[in-house]
Amino acid sequence: MSKRLEIEKYGLHNYDDYLCLRPPWLLIPSLIFLCRGLVVYVLVGVSGGVPEGFNDIVDTETFWSGSLAAAPATLVLYARIARVPTAPAFARWAWRHGRALTSLSALSYVAIAVAQWGSDPRRWLGSPLAAKAMVLAELTIIAYLFLSARVRQAFLDFPE
Repeated sequence: MSKRLEIEKYGLHNYDDYLCLRPPWLLIPSLIFLCRGLVVYVLVGVSGGVPEGFNDIVDTETFWSGSLAAAPATLVLYARIARVPTAPAFARWAWRHGRALTSLSALSYVAIAVAQWGSDPRRWLGSPLAAKAMVLAELTIIAYLFLSARVRQAFLDFPE
């Protein structure tokens, strides 16, 4: 699709100063949500360990696996921030592969949940509502990444 047709389709206000399609507003909160494992890792590091009240929520296994699951989404968030013509090749690579990296992050969180509760439906029914909502949110993010034409197009654009 030519740049002129894209601009007509999405509107000039959806393009940045470099005439690259801005990511949809929903993509940024999705990336921040998927970076939560790294945020917890940093907060625990700053506080000097897991606070007493959070011991039953954050155990060592989910702590490390959540940090690893957040890494691909963190790369995409970095690439979004570094999305300028002088960006390093690494940021360009991360942005070009943004849908796959973001999906990998979301799928990693889903895999952690499956490993935690297993494949027994009774254990899933007994799991906390917040955990079910998080898995549903992660699956929704994956669907959004692959069904949205604008997301697909935004990951194709990077300033020259």
